[in-house]
Amino acid sequence: MKKSSSLPEDFDVFGYLGCNPDLLRHFCDIDALESHYLNFGLNEGREFNLTKKPRSRWDYKEVWDSAFSTFDNAKIGVAGYTDEILFQKSDIESLNYLCEHLSITEHCHVLEIGCGVGRVGKELSNICAKWTGVDASSKMIEFAGSYLSGIENVTLAECSGYDLKCLGSSTFDKVYCIVVFMHLDEWERYNYIKEAFRVLKKGGRLLVNNINIRSSDGWRLFLEHADIPVTERPLNISKTSTSSEIVNYFEKVGFVDIVVSEDETNLWLTVSGQK
Repeated sequence: MKKSSSLPEDFDVFGYLGCNPDLLRHFCDIDALESHYLNFGLNEGREFNLTKKPRSRWDYKEVWDSAFSTFDNAKIGVAGYTDEILFQKSDIESLNYLCEHLSITEHCHVLEIGCGVGRVGKELSNICAKWTGVDASSKMIEFAGSYLSGIENVTLAECSGYDLKCLGSSTFDKVYCIVVFMHLDEWERYNYIKEAFRVLKKGGRLLVNNINIRSSDGWRLFLEHADIPVTERPLNISKTSTSSEIVNYFEKVGFVDIVVSEDETNLWLTVSGQK
C-alpha cells in the first residue's frame, strides 16, 4: 500500500483525535500534541480520502465510509495504530473488559453494535458460541470480512447507523456497544439501547460506554471541541455523555439491574443493564 507523504494542509488534528479516544489516552499528557500526532500520523501512513464529503453528521454511512477508505485507516480509527501486535493487545484488553462486565460464556450468542474491522470479535469468537457484528459502514463490514475470514462462528451484517432492523427479536444473550456512542447523537444512542432491548433474549444483558464529560480528560476533550468554530467542526466529531443520560435511556426502555462504572480519572463511563 502506498503511503501518503504528507497530511492535507487543512487537516484538523483535534477533530480527528476526538474520533479516536485511544489516541487521546496515549497523548493527552503531551504538551506538543499537534506536532507529536502529526509525526505519528506520518509514521503510520495515515491516508485521507476527502473527495466525497458527507452532507451531514447524521449520514452515518457516508461519514464513516469517507473516514476509513483503507484497512490501515480503519485500524487507526478503532485502535489508534496499524501495528498488528499493538492491535491485538487492544483486542485482549477489550475482551477482558467485556468478560468482566458481561460474564460471557461459551454458550452465549453475542452481538457487537459498531464492530469496525472485527477487532474485538476476533478474540471474543474464541470464547462464545456465536459472535455477530454490525456496522453502518460498508467499508468496515468489508474489512471485517477479510480480517475474520475463516472463523466459522462469526456473522457480519450492515446496519443503517441508527437501528438494528437487520436483526431478529429475542436473538442474543449479550449485546455491547463500545467506543461508538461518542460518534452518535443522543437520539441514536437511545434508539440503539431500545433496539438492543428488542434483540436481547429475556435475561440478556447490554453494555455500552462513552466518553465521560465529568472526567478530567473528558472535560478537556469537550473544551477542545468547544474551541473549534461551529462551521469547522468535523462531522464525526466525538461527543461526551454523563452517566445519568445513559441510565435514563436504560430505565425508559425497561432495563433492570443497571450498573454504572465511572470515576473522574477514567476517560470512559460504562453502563450495563438486564432485560
